[in-house]
Amino acid sequence: MAAGAAFARGGAIAAPYSAFAEVYDFLIGDPAFPALQKVFRESVRRYGLTFRSLADVGCGTGGFLAQFCHVPIGLIGVDRSASVLAIARRRLVGCPALLLRQDIRALSLPRHVDLVTCRNQTINYLTVPRDLARAFRAVARSLRRGGTFIFDFISRAAEMSRRARIRETIRLPGHEVSFAATMEPARDLSVVCIRINSGH
Repeated sequence: MAAGAAFARGGAIAAPYSAFAEVYDFLIGDPAFPALQKVFRESVRRYGLTFRSLADVGCGTGGFLAQFCHVPIGLIGVDRSASVLAIARRRLVGCPALLLRQDIRALSLPRHVDLVTCRNQTINYLTVPRDLARAFRAVARSLRRGGTFIFDFISRAAEMSRRARIRETIRLPGHEVSFAATMEPARDLSVVCIRINSGH
């Protein structure tokens, strides 16, 4: 499994989107949403999944949970970032969703659920095998018997043979966001540095 855009030192993983929570949806959440929704619907249909409760781990600003606000199922959103959870709370006002600030490696839900989702390559932030094992065990403990875990991740970029760098700057009202990505196929690693300048 590729390491993705990880911020990890000595097994400690930062909440990488806290610094730009206010522009997260514009930069990442909204562009990815239609494709992720399509894959989710296809997975539900393909495997005949039914569920009366759902926990979205790495829920971010709550866009995925918002789709279920008028469906009679139990909803839980989990994220490590207080900043994105604050936005999720505003978005989900009136929605019966419980929002929790937790790390997937120590996931502890107040009740078992039928379905756990972990979308938008959140799993890629776990770059150490023992962290992946901890996360999967925690998810298993959170599921009802026969429950389902749906997640996605960035696999090895097999077509890449050499190190590559990508740089991009996006200007938004009040923000300038610069991305600097380095992909190293030989190490099965990608590192993304994001700089946010406010007040432009």
